[in-house]
Order: sequence, then structure tokens, then C-alpha cells
Amino acid sequence: MELISLIEKVLTTKELLEKPPVLLDIGASGEIHPEWRLIAKHSVCVAFDADSRDFNSSETNSGYKKIHLINAIVSNKTAKTTEFYLTSSPHCSSSLYPLNSKLESWSFSDLFKVEKTIELNNVSLAEVLKEKNINYIDWFKTDSQGTDLRLFNSLSDDLQKNAIIAQFEPGIIDAYKGEDKFHSVLAYMDSMPYWASEINIMGAKRISKSTLAKHKLNADTAFNIPNSSCWGEITYFNSFEHKNSNRDILLAWVFGTVKQQHGFALDVLNLNHTIDKALLNELTAYSLSIINPIQIEINTKQKIKNKLISYINKL
Repeated sequence: MELISLIEKVLTTKELLEKPPVLLDIGASGEIHPEWRLIAKHSVCVAFDADSRDFNSSETNSGYKKIHLINAIVSNKTAKTTEFYLTSSPHCSSSLYPLNSKLESWSFSDLFKVEKTIELNNVSLAEVLKEKNINYIDWFKTDSQGTDLRLFNSLSDDLQKNAIIAQFEPGIIDAYKGEDKFHSVLAYMDSMPYWASEINIMGAKRISKSTLAKHKLNADTAFNIPNSSCWGEITYFNSFEHKNSNRDILLAWVFGTVKQQHGFALDVLNLNHTIDKALLNELTAYSLSIINPIQIEINTKQKIKNKLISYINKL
């Protein structure tokens, strides 16, 4: 069965119709997380971004079962308003002030140039979730320009420990005043019931603004120098040490398959559950076909060969 049809089959089971996936995206400038396209139709999405210049706040024709688009600052603060720094690039705007003197050494420093400081309404994750009557999160994704860890930590202990996926994009270099750094996220999540499925180190050219100016070089030029490490994208999966409901196991299979973690997808199917055997066999067969396509092909050929031999013997 095709993956799209198989995911559709899983997401329309009784368990997931009664309790659909909840996807939370903090820092949704540009577009809502593209990895959610395959599951959007049956999912509830909550998306935040404070910089409206590259954020479509229209909730119509979203492709989601239900979507809540919130054009506001989300933080761990209780204040009703907070300062927000609009930078040259909407993707670098933050509630934390850019450390321009530190960023001067990097080719992309102009993206962090503050164009305007504004006062915006401030909301907390807890109050938004309460207002929207949402009491669980399945996929937590944040790119908040410096506040990823404190936002995750602002959730209740239950919400933190029971997401199936948690994704962060913390900084490695000094980019914002008082930011949550890469090493802090690693240390915090080490004590949580998660395992890191992937860490992508991203970066920029280490060439200062003054050097660019001196040699009349354009920062957008494809310089023949490598990118250096500036920030990282980290994805964590729940270890399922304390989760074994049919609903969570089925959704973990979907998420694992979407993220191409087919070994993990098979692992969760081995947990104690009462999932329909026919569906279980289909999910298992799909994961095995991806993990070991050569063996599946051999087995298929052998079955055909056996049938032919059996037919010949009957002649």
C-alpha cells in the first residue's frame, strides 16, 4: 500500500479520530513546518510568529483539520506586553536583542540589524493552550530565535514528557543577549525520556563585515570558504519508556515513518497493545520493505517461484 494511503488509514482509526494529532510550531515565518504536509488533513495545528512580515495569519484553506494562527510573542513571561526587535530578515527577529558586536565576524551579520523596536502583546504557551482547549502536544517544534528551551520548559511536566517529537533550533555562536544555547538544550533533554534522532549543524561564512567592506566584497557572494557552525537543528523522539497506548503507538509509527526512522517505527509496534492485527501487519510490512528492500524482493521472487513449481507439479 502507498504511504499516503497507509497514513490515511492510521489517522482515521477510532483512536486518532477521537484524539487527533496536535502539532505546535513556534516561529512559523515563511511557512508552517513542511514535514507536516502528509498529516495535516487530520491534525490540529497551533502556529506562532511575532513578525507578521512573512507570516500568513489567515486560517482559511490551510489544509489542516483545525488551525490556530497566532501573530504574537509567545514566551515564558507573565507580562501582557514585551519588546520585540524587528531585524532586516523576518527570520532573525526576536524578543532578545541581537549581539551585533559579536555578529560582526560573520557574513550574515546584516540580517540581524535591528530596523525597529516595537511593543507587542505577549502570550504564554499555557494560556494559549488553555484558551484553545488543547491539553496535549504530539509534535513540538520551535525556532524562536534564542528562547527554545525556556518555551519548552514553560510547559507542564506532563506535556514536556509526553510529546512524541520535540524539535529545537538553538544557537551555537553568540547571536542574542541571554539566549538559550545549543549545549543547554542537550543537557536538559539528556534528563528527559527522549533520544536524539538527528542533529544538523547549520552555519555561515566566517568573514567579518569590516573585511567585506575593505575588499569591496558582497556578503551574498558564494565565497570559496566553508560554512562554520552557528546553530543546530535537533530532533528528539520520545523513548516510549512510559507510553504504550494504541493511539500513541500508531502516531509514533506515522511520525517515525515521516522522519524516516523506520527502525523506531518497528520498535514501537513491538510494544504491548491491542492494535488490529491486519493494520499492524500492513504497518510492519511497509517498514520492513523500506529497511530491507532487497530481502523483500528476494522473498517475493521466492514466493512466485514456489507457486510456479507447485503449479508445474500439478500438471
